[in-house]
Amino acid sequence: MTISEMIHRADWTSAELSIEPLNFREIVFLAADEESSERLSRYQAQFADEGLTPVLISHATEIASLLTPNTIVVHIPHVAREKSGVYEAVTKSCTSLIEAAQVLYCYTQDSRERTSRLFWLISRDSGTDGLEYAPLYGLARVMKTEMSESFGGLFDED
Repeated sequence: MTISEMIHRADWTSAELSIEPLNFREIVFLAADEESSERLSRYQAQFADEGLTPVLISHATEIASLLTPNTIVVHIPHVAREKSGVYEAVTKSCTSLIEAAQVLYCYTQDSRERTSRLFWLISRDSGTDGLEYAPLYGLARVMKTEMSESFGGLFDED
């Protein structure tokens, strides 16, 4: 089945940009996939040009000790290289994303002055046509509604 054969199609509008830019000083990358290292090295180089040094972690439990006011957490979802691995990648990505969101939620509830945000970054360079990312779009909508003060957004590189 292809997209053109589908009966229903959801056409979501893009989120509006904030009027005020987010002022952040700390970046934490949450990436459990070792395959993300090439992409991460590009991002780290870009942040280094801006005078920022990102921290790389592999599990959401490591976030709490790294959070300071004005920290952003960038979640890099798991990648499935073949269609048989889509379910596992989706399960791992959603689980780690929810765990990260819970940590940030607790952190921001302690003090309203903290401006930590959770972003996630997807790239459709896998051999699965991005199937492992479909649930993340729905999860992004829920997170925007339920925890708008901590939700930064979902960014699609393509």
